[in-house]
Amino acid sequence: MSIPFDRTMRLLARDTHTGDVRLLAAGGALLALWAAWLVCARVPVYEVSREAHLAAGGAPSPIESPIPGRAIGVHLLLGQRVRAGDVLVELDATAASLALAQRERELEGLSLEHRLLGAELAKERALSEQETRTETIAAREARARHDEAQLASAAAADEAQRAAILVHADALTPAELTRARLEAGARDAAAEALRLAAARVELRRLTASSEGALRVDRLGRRLATLWEQIAAARIAVERARTEVERHRVRAPASGTLGEVADLRPGAVVAAGEKLALVVPERSPTVVAEVDATAVGRVRPGQGAIVKLDAFPWTQYGVVHARVVRVGSEAHRGAVRTELAIDRRAASGTSIPLQHGLAASVEIAVEDVAPITLVVRRLASWTAP
Repeated sequence: MSIPFDRTMRLLARDTHTGDVRLLAAGGALLALWAAWLVCARVPVYEVSREAHLAAGGAPSPIESPIPGRAIGVHLLLGQRVRAGDVLVELDATAASLALAQRERELEGLSLEHRLLGAELAKERALSEQETRTETIAAREARARHDEAQLASAAAADEAQRAAILVHADALTPAELTRARLEAGARDAAAEALRLAAARVELRRLTASSEGALRVDRLGRRLATLWEQIAAARIAVERARTEVERHRVRAPASGTLGEVADLRPGAVVAAGEKLALVVPERSPTVVAEVDATAVGRVRPGQGAIVKLDAFPWTQYGVVHARVVRVGSEAHRGAVRTELAIDRRAASGTSIPLQHGLAASVEIAVEDVAPITLVVRRLASWTAP
């Protein structure tokens, strides 16, 4: 019976040794994972504000009448939502509309005259070019006839000289010499006449070209003057339209109407008279006071978490925001920091974001490894 008992003891010892090895391996793996997390993981470091609150997103915009006049259309209701550019009050603009119509008719007449004059100028250019080409061809033809006559005159002169030689040799009669000389003179006169004709045609070509260029230049100057008149007329039309537009009082911004004046159609308003206020419907901003020691670490663009004191974040959640401005001077050991609320996150929350709500802000200033935080804590403990 002793042999089976010894075998059992040896098996028990072997199992105990294997369990210890497994525990050591598991502990080593956990330690390695913890060390890797300390070195490789990234955790955000937050700068917590001393105090913070929500502020209105913008100042109200007053609605004032730019000119005096009689109201003929009033679209002002307390609490009414308006968009920037909506017409809220219409003043009597009869005189301004008539002046605008007159300016537009003047501009239309000048534009029509400009189109007609432009067509005439194009036609005159084409006609001048055609006349120049025609006169150029005629001048070339005249020069060619003159060159031909010169050749014939030279041939006749040579013929007369040969006839004179033959007369001295008694090969021709004096009458035949006289005819040869008369023929040479006639050829020479004809060549001279054609030269004068070619010169006359060339002069006519130059005259026609100059006259055409002069007519084109005259029309071009008229067209330039007319274009200046059109530019002045357009400015006059824009001024008249601006004057008509001044009779329409528009909303300067989007929002809700408040402090609406008791104005009815037919009432007379004065220039600069306050008619209403437009209260903006923008999301409020967050104004936080952070320690002056955080200057340089808190920068525009950094993300932040806003926790409202009146709405516990464990029940209502938090509001996400982003730093937009950081003050450059400290006041009582704190620096003013402004944050913009994320519109998408604000639209999905049940928290009524109103002006004046107290809050606390946590700004993510950096992402570091956990080992860095441990080293910083140890350094702060060992610092004298």
